[in-house]
Amino acid sequence: MGLFSNLFSTGSTQELPSTAMVIDVRSAAEFATGHVEGAINIPLDQFNAGIQKMVPHKETPVILCCLSGVRSQQACHIMKQQGYQAVFNGGGAVQLAQRLNKELKRMG
Repeated sequence: MGLFSNLFSTGSTQELPSTAMVIDVRSAAEFATGHVEGAINIPLDQFNAGIQKMVPHKETPVILCCLSGVRSQQACHIMKQQGYQAVFNGGGAVQLAQRLNKELKRMG
């Protein structure tokens, strides 16, 4: 696998744990337009401060998503550096909702 595909891989063939917490790292405005049912929002620019509060146990399985998988890959990297053990890049929120067989919810 080349450097580009390593950096931007969304793991679309990777098996995702059905019991994992889903965290959407898009902005609050993007999250409001549609997010995976049950997902929580921690925007990437607030991720370092927010992740340890929302996920205090490093063994908790977490699936991260965004619009395309780029920001969620950055968040995966941050979590792995902080010692989280079960971190998955779910890619885009719309595709992740389909993969998890969950609805896309809108705020408002």
